[in-house]
Amino acid sequence: MDSKKTPVLTANKGFILGYTSETETFDQACIIFDDFTLDSKYVDFPFMVKSSALKILTIQNDEVDDLYFCHNLLKQAKIEVMGHARHYIGVVQPTKVKTALIEEQQEISNFFQNLDQSIVLHEKKLIQTQNFKKAMLEKMFPKQGSQRPEIRLKGFSGDWEVSKIGDIFEVTSGATPLRSNPRFFENATINWVKTTDLNNGIIHKTEEKVSAVALAETSIKILPKGTVFVAMYGGFNQIGRTGLLSADATCNQALSAIYPNDKVEPYFLLTYLNLKVDSWKELAASSRKDPNITKNDVLSFPLIYPSYDEQMKISKLFKQLDETINLQQQQLQTVKNLKQAFLEKMFV
Repeated sequence: MDSKKTPVLTANKGFILGYTSETETFDQACIIFDDFTLDSKYVDFPFMVKSSALKILTIQNDEVDDLYFCHNLLKQAKIEVMGHARHYIGVVQPTKVKTALIEEQQEISNFFQNLDQSIVLHEKKLIQTQNFKKAMLEKMFPKQGSQRPEIRLKGFSGDWEVSKIGDIFEVTSGATPLRSNPRFFENATINWVKTTDLNNGIIHKTEEKVSAVALAETSIKILPKGTVFVAMYGGFNQIGRTGLLSADATCNQALSAIYPNDKVEPYFLLTYLNLKVDSWKELAASSRKDPNITKNDVLSFPLIYPSYDEQMKISKLFKQLDETINLQQQQLQTVKNLKQAFLEKMFV
């Protein structure tokens, strides 16, 4: 937090909108409440708000009620958002809730404050790892116009190779079996990758599977472990998403499937393509009314890569970072789920 300026807050996910040099702050512990969305935040530092939609809620009598308890009580209240309308006076304020004696409120508050502190620590660790990965990506891959990265692993030197994906890879796409034919999806055991399965990482399972009958009677084909996918369409936010097969599978027609070979290590390729996601989106938006990329776009997409040995070491580093990030995300979600479970059981 900028100690020289006052934060300007919102009750939604963004929380801190910016900072102001104005000095007339609200410096009492409170709950800020968005009258339109019902989002709320507990605040215990000086701040300002700029929106008339935000209500600042405080405790009338701290010998009877605990503010942090009320903060969680408000979040657990079953109040529905009624469109883009103000809720506090007409809906929230009249809502009746069950509470506890101040001593129990304080015990419950302490319990949830500890959980919230754990969530904050997990979030901080996750952000640190994500930022470290971002910094390493920027330094360990050559910048635009260069053939050498800023940071080089020990024992490696010289320029990286520059090519096009289509010059060194076989690229194909898949198909969608007719859904009107139930035989294509009955007793299905073959993983069928769609855009929604792409996670910019390793694909271990898919939402849907297709049958051996579909494989025999349609144009879909089995793709080998190590195939890297790029989403060509399926919504602008999906374009450029990637995935790496952990086992043989097939895919639909919205994906370009880049077959593995002995020149480029698959996880290196995955990491490189994820780094270039903005380039995919720019390409999709540049010349078409309906943003998408084509197989030809994938074939002509530039690729820069070092020796296979250097690729392997770069891949190992980023795979470890990605596994750490996934683990930290899981740990964070576990604590959040635990908090939600206790909220549901400890509030009436």
